[in-house]
Amino acid sequence: MSKEGSLQSVNITRLRVIYRDSKSDARILLALRDELKKRRTKSARELLATVQWQLDRVIAKQRDEMSGGKTTTDDTHVSDEATDGTEGPATHVLSSRELAAQKRIADLRMRLLDLSNGQPAS
Repeated sequence: MSKEGSLQSVNITRLRVIYRDSKSDARILLALRDELKKRRTKSARELLATVQWQLDRVIAKQRDEMSGGKTTTDDTHVSDEATDGTEGPATHVLSSRELAAQKRIADLRMRLLDLSNGQPAS
């Protein structure tokens, strides 16, 4: 699935299997979503809704992990178009290494904060 359009000749049953086996892989979910958008059958629309829901969950989980386990208050949804008007996904799906690096940076930032409020430690 590395090149664009590689899911084009895959039937809906196989797409369901790919989804089932790749529920936590945002890159594959994005590819599935993009392919399912091009299809007009009822089963494709149903799978598209499921894939989009799962993709939202995966990205929300990544965002939660980046914020150090703190939940965010906004209801997140993966946009289908970039905010600048160009076509393409608006989100950057983080790899596990990028996610780990961002979490580590967030942890280090918290350690740098002076939470003593100018009070000497007792």
